[in-house]
Amino acid sequence: RLHNTSNPINNSNAIQRTLTLHALLGFYATSLNFNEAAEAQFASALRTRFSGDKEFRFFIFANLIIIYLRTSKIANLVPILQQINIELNTT
Repeated sequence: RLHNTSNPINNSNAIQRTLTLHALLGFYATSLNFNEAAEAQFASALRTRFSGDKEFRFFIFANLIIIYLRTSKIANLVPILQQINIELNTT
């Protein structure tokens, strides 16, 4: 077997690739003004639990906030801002 999912290194790499893929799809959807698709991809990226690279997660948060502002989903901003506050305080 070349790929063993029980290996923590392989699992970490797979999670990082998943996070990156969702983020890239979100950026692409944003560039095409597909706001709903971008929102879904950024939300999926944030649901991916990867403890490393907090700056990248904040970048995704920022882009999700932009999508919420563009689509007038102001009520959705509060949970995002709370999550950012939690992550900043645990650094």
